[in-house]
Amino acid sequence: MIAGERFKHALEEMLLNILQEQTFCPECGGNLFYDSPVRRYVCRSCGIYVTKDQLRDLKDSVVIREDDEETKKKRRQGDYLDWWLSKK
Repeated sequence: MIAGERFKHALEEMLLNILQEQTFCPECGGNLFYDSPVRRYVCRSCGIYVTKDQLRDLKDSVVIREDDEETKKKRRQGDYLDWWLSKK
């Protein structure tokens, strides 16, 4: 049983390291650290405190907002070009 506990501990450490290396705060861009006793991510910069599911939802909403801004920019450029090429 001791070998099984060591394997479980090693696996948990490996997963935590992977998560900590790749995780950035969607609010401020700071580093998020996983707090294993409460199973939540904590940002040391802004203090956001979220679960894994909440983090995924926040990151998805950031991607949607970026797409929206890019779409707005392209639309403004297209509108300006249409205006510029129109008969004034």
